[in-house]
Amino acid sequence: LEIYDSSLDSWSTGTSMPEGKSDFAIATVGNKIYVIGGIHFSNTGSGTSVSSTYEYDAIIHNWNTKTNLPVSAFASSSIICRIFSLELP
Repeated sequence: LEIYDSSLDSWSTGTSMPEGKSDFAIATVGNKIYVIGGIHFSNTGSGTSVSSTYEYDAIIHNWNTKTNLPVSAFASSSIICRIFSLELP
């Protein structure tokens, strides 16, 4: 993980994601970054589509494993939504 500090106009290295992968979907909510699906490449160079989901907390600088996707996916886009239900009198 590379972190850009706009106030210092500089880059620093952050904590590595638990699994190296590419072609994932990414989304942010508040101070959290979600890395969803993607392709994991083995030492031989062959790629496997994965369903893993990770959350990076930009405040405490650590990764958490979240619930996997129901199916593996790569080269996809993401959208994070919240749906609220209000009960009116």
